[in-house]
Amino acid sequence: IYSHFVPDMYGETMSPQTYSYAAPWVDEVNQMVSVNRELNSNPAHPEFCPNEETECAPFFIHQAGAYTADSPYTDPAPVYSPSLAKHCSKNFCIFASWGTQAHVPTPFTSPIMYITKFTNCGDGIIEHTQMMHNFADPVTSNPEYVDQDYFNVGWTGVRSSNLPYALEPTNNKLTYGDANDVNNVDYLPLCRWGMDTIPGG
Repeated sequence: IYSHFVPDMYGETMSPQTYSYAAPWVDEVNQMVSVNRELNSNPAHPEFCPNEETECAPFFIHQAGAYTADSPYTDPAPVYSPSLAKHCSKNFCIFASWGTQAHVPTPFTSPIMYITKFTNCGDGIIEHTQMMHNFADPVTSNPEYVDQDYFNVGWTGVRSSNLPYALEPTNNKLTYGDANDVNNVDYLPLCRWGMDTIPGG
């Protein structure tokens, strides 16, 4: 999802991004991201550091697609992750896509399938279910190269002018039932990207 708009309630909550110079529709969108921290920009693996030891290949698998930094291959249009399947019925749709290494060119492949389900619950409420599947062969694959150990789940941008607050736990953990007890949750104003405080706050 790159935009969510409910005109009779709170307007647009997720606005189309303007990060068009490097990632039109593949970064500030609602997506999952998977990372292999052992391989991600790690000088301990010089085989993945083509320029010098301080410039090693990043390892980020985007659900949406790749950055447009591999000219001329990414010049004509954005590179989106391949769609593998979709199914819609009644009030829900399910999509499966093959995650793409975000930083190209890259020496890495991707063993990650992303599965997303959107359910329209009515009254402007969208239920969003996410799942990742690592389809690397457990017998023939080297775990060091295919394991994923860091995840951005629920990565998205939010239009803070329409939804200016976020909930956070007061006790360093948050469970489903905590929303029924106002003592277990707190809120904080959202800041524009790169700011530490709300202007005038």
